[in-house]
Amino acid sequence: MKINSLSDLAQLSQAQGLVLRPGEDNLETPNTKPTHLTPAQHKVRIMLETKGRAGKGVCVIRGLDFDATQLQKLCKELKNFCGTGGTVKDKNIEIQGDHMQKIMDYLAKQNIASKKAGG
Repeated sequence: MKINSLSDLAQLSQAQGLVLRPGEDNLETPNTKPTHLTPAQHKVRIMLETKGRAGKGVCVIRGLDFDATQLQKLCKELKNFCGTGGTVKDKNIEIQGDHMQKIMDYLAKQNIASKKAGG
C-alpha cells in the first residue's frame, strides 16, 4: 500500500492493530492551544513599567486570552476599581500608577490567577 498522507498512515496503523496515543487520532492537524481558556488557565503577569514614560509608572497586564471587547470591558472595570486612567494596547491592559496589588486582588475576585513579574 502506498502512503500519500498522514491519514493513510493512521488508517494503516489502525488496520494493523496499532493503537495511537491519546491526542494523536487526527494526525493532519497540528496540536494547537484552545482558542479560549477558562479564567483560571490564563498565565497573567502584572508588571510595573516606567521606560519611555518620563518616569511615571504604569501597570501592564499581559497574558489575557480575551477578545477586544472583553479586554475593553475588563480595562474599564479596572480603571474604575483603581480610580485611575488606562488603556488597551497590543492585547495588554495598561493601568496608570502603581496599583499592582489592587489589580491582583480584583483579578482574584474574578477567578483569574495572576503573578507579579519584573523587579
